[in-house]
Amino acid sequence: MKRETRNVKLTKTIISKISLISFISLVSFVSLVSSCGGGGDDDLGAPQTAGQKEELVPITFNGSQGIESAVTRASGTPLHDAGVNQFHVWGYKNMTSGTQTVFPYYQVDWRANSAATSTTNTNNWDYIGTVSDQTIKYWDWSAQAYRFFAVTGCDSHEADDPNNAYKINITADASSASAIDDAPYFSRLWYSTGHPTDYPDKQFGKPVTLEFVKPYARVRFIYNYVYPREGITLSGQKFRPSVDVSAGEDAKVKIPRKGVVTVTYPLSGADKESYSMVADADKSTRLEAFTEDFDPENDTKIYSTCDKGWYTVIPNTSQVSYTLTVSINGGTPKTAVVPEEYMQWKPGYSYTYIFKITDKGGIEIGWVDYKVTPWTDMEVSKSVYNW
Repeated sequence: MKRETRNVKLTKTIISKISLISFISLVSFVSLVSSCGGGGDDDLGAPQTAGQKEELVPITFNGSQGIESAVTRASGTPLHDAGVNQFHVWGYKNMTSGTQTVFPYYQVDWRANSAATSTTNTNNWDYIGTVSDQTIKYWDWSAQAYRFFAVTGCDSHEADDPNNAYKINITADASSASAIDDAPYFSRLWYSTGHPTDYPDKQFGKPVTLEFVKPYARVRFIYNYVYPREGITLSGQKFRPSVDVSAGEDAKVKIPRKGVVTVTYPLSGADKESYSMVADADKSTRLEAFTEDFDPENDTKIYSTCDKGWYTVIPNTSQVSYTLTVSINGGTPKTAVVPEEYMQWKPGYSYTYIFKITDKGGIEIGWVDYKVTPWTDMEVSKSVYNW
């Protein structure tokens, strides 16, 4: 009883020193704020190194939603405001003896006006009392590394190997606006060794910031006119998998918009999640090609098959090169190929392919630029190929 009393007093002391953390919106990610921790003597953690105060610090979770989320397209909308009232979180710590589970699919619920009413609730999100066997968790200072990930809902989840990886399978359908809205959010892997220099924002004892995204990517293509565009007319444009250019209808691969996206979280070794996708066998759900370019010089342009020039697609990290085919001023169609290494689409990112129109030696496609950014207004550009 003496130890239990001491633990309670220590916990209250620490919690009283933890103020509500406010977070600036993180680019391209979705937000949640919650606070959690775990019970049992094996959860208390080892004493800190010499010279440090021995204390129990609850593990807490925080996050924020980035600009233009796949659901709300609004900046800084909290997870609850996006219509999400529940998520599940996994947590693991790597010890010399192997991987140990910290959060085994804990359920966290939104409770209005409940902030600061318990040690596990700082901003209306809580898991204590929702599932009877969920207990408070504390940082273990002797852990070699921690890793966390979460999801708001999913088709299935499975431990591929308790000491290797955990997989979440999500059915994604970019051909339907309602399906895009209904798809769950999942987080990127949070990983840290606790080292203050290598992980200044991910030290043990600090709140765990989970970055959430939808299982979709955005793609668009743009024409950049190196010389004045007056007198230049483009027609018949198609941006599609190169294998489809001369293939018969039955042999075309097309652009998948529906399938099962698998997010794999490593439980040891690697410090980033990975993705794979199995496209729906029904090719009627696929796009034959991207046919509408984004026009940065014409803000009156109406887009009929895409949203403001953006095509929403399911992630695809193993696909072929893509070929642009276009007729310039009614002439023989010209082509430009973007190598497959630049056609790898990851969830939560936007991909822009810029085809430059020149008039050297007659009007033609000059070269291609490639931009990959988070699903935001930020742009990072690099040239990938010269023709």
